[in-house]
Amino acid sequence: MNVLTLQPLAEEIKRTVPHLRKVVQHALEWNAHIPALSASLEYFKYCAGKHLPSQFMEAELDYFGAYITRTT
Repeated sequence: MNVLTLQPLAEEIKRTVPHLRKVVQHALEWNAHIPALSASLEYFKYCAGKHLPSQFMEAELDYFGAYITRTT
C-alpha cells in the first residue's frame, strides 16, 4: 500500500509542496546543499507527473541500448 494515497497525507503533501518548492528554489539561489529536501521534491514531482516516468524510462532505454550496441 502506498501511504501517499491516504487522504490525510495526500492533502498535507498537496498543501505543503509549494512551500517545499520555494525552499529548494531559495537554497539553489544561495548555493546551499539540501540533498534530502531537493530529493523529496523531485520524488513528489516524479510521483505526480503524468509523462515523466514513461519518458524517462524510454530515454534511459534509448541511451543504454545505443551504448550496448556501440560496445558490442
